[in-house]
Amino acid sequence: MADTLKRIIAISERLYRGLLVAYPATFRRQYGSQMTQVFLDCCRVAYQQSGTGGVLRLWIFTLADLVTNAIVEHVSTISQKLRTRKALFNVQMSIRLQPGGNMLHITNGDSVGGTLRQTGLPGDILTWKDILHEGPTPPGLSLEQMSKIRAQFLADSAMGPYEDVMADFLQRDTMLSRFAAHNEVILWFEHDLYDQLQLIQILDWFSRHDLGKTTISLICINAFPGIANFIGLGQLDAAQLRSLYETRHQLTEVEFRLGNEAWNAYCSPDPKALEAFLHKDTSTLPFLKAALQRHLEQFPALQSGLSRTEREILEVVASGTHKPLEIFLATQAKEESPFMGDSTKSPSSNVRMAAHFPFPPAILQPIITIALF
Repeated sequence: MADTLKRIIAISERLYRGLLVAYPATFRRQYGSQMTQVFLDCCRVAYQQSGTGGVLRLWIFTLADLVTNAIVEHVSTISQKLRTRKALFNVQMSIRLQPGGNMLHITNGDSVGGTLRQTGLPGDILTWKDILHEGPTPPGLSLEQMSKIRAQFLADSAMGPYEDVMADFLQRDTMLSRFAAHNEVILWFEHDLYDQLQLIQILDWFSRHDLGKTTISLICINAFPGIANFIGLGQLDAAQLRSLYETRHQLTEVEFRLGNEAWNAYCSPDPKALEAFLHKDTSTLPFLKAALQRHLEQFPALQSGLSRTEREILEVVASGTHKPLEIFLATQAKEESPFMGDSTKSPSSNVRMAAHFPFPPAILQPIITIALF
């Protein structure tokens, strides 16, 4: 019986791997090994329950489903490529039709971007919307390569359809690539980790490009007169935000080099690179060290194996707070700077489904088939 099962498994594996060529190459690379392993496990269960006949029935259902799912995946892949190309074309056309203007303002999101439009300041506005402390940031990538990886992560996290997120990144990256059409680029950011990571990513990009005659300036604050609990630029009205314009300062090679080193350390797969970087003098970017230190505190502690956020949640719960919203607010009150948003850590039902079922329907089908016998 054992020898028979081994032969069946060996033959099934060769046949199944061969049939996977029916799927798109990208899908095959991502899911092929998992699909094969699930199918072989199902073959073992089918043999144990119904012998060779059970395996044959599994194969009949699997073949029919494989053909259907392969067609669906090819259609989906083609549709996604067409939507992405259409979005790129539309973005490029819209960018070409826009005059360069004297200034380009780059800031951390739509809220501040909307207020900037009310200030009366001239120039175009580019919003840098990415939660860089969540998800992959592999080292050594171009901005285009990084954008594709980030767009896929955000789409997988239910932050929007991939083609919509990617179109937004394409518009952002295209506007950035045209920075030389402006006399000045002004970076508007604040002190927390979310903003500081965006800032060093942008500084890293500029550090590898010839700035020509364009001036790159920075406005970066952690407080504002009259606001006791300053959270960020999004709190300010148009007049308050406009008042910061005169405080901007021109960036030098020192800041660009520091941004480049910080971004490389942050993207390193080894957190020790970031620890080593924090021993450097980072005073030219005064809020960077505290922000990156907070990022390191999310790694498991040697003593408890918990991150700072996990420890804070346990402390809050132990103190008698048990409702989710109250726990969130209480943990945020423990932070020196705003850290983590409710939307980035309160997944939608789609994200929960992805957590429970991280495979496409093609992988689950053999399991469903087995359940029918």
